[in-house]
Amino acid sequence: MVNSLVQFRIDEKIKNDASEVYERLGLDLSSAIKLFLKKTIRLNALPFDINSDEIDESELRQKKALALQELDKMGFSFSHDIKEKDEIYNALMEKYESIN
Repeated sequence: MVNSLVQFRIDEKIKNDASEVYERLGLDLSSAIKLFLKKTIRLNALPFDINSDEIDESELRQKKALALQELDKMGFSFSHDIKEKDEIYNALMEKYESIN
């Protein structure tokens, strides 16, 4: 697979705020964007509802549970309890890379 460079300008605060969110999820900005693009391709649509308001904590937990169910349907499984973000990130990226 040949890599292509994508560059765009964005407000620094938006970049920093998003990077903080992704870091808490164990992702860097580049990897999060790759996941977003792959999900967009798979759905052939935006991977979120553009009309929704901010997500509350219970909705976030529900979305995480649905994401885990989706990964399970795709045959993604962990061989042990994973508590380290890096392990989760590496496992997810390995799975998404195999989809391509």
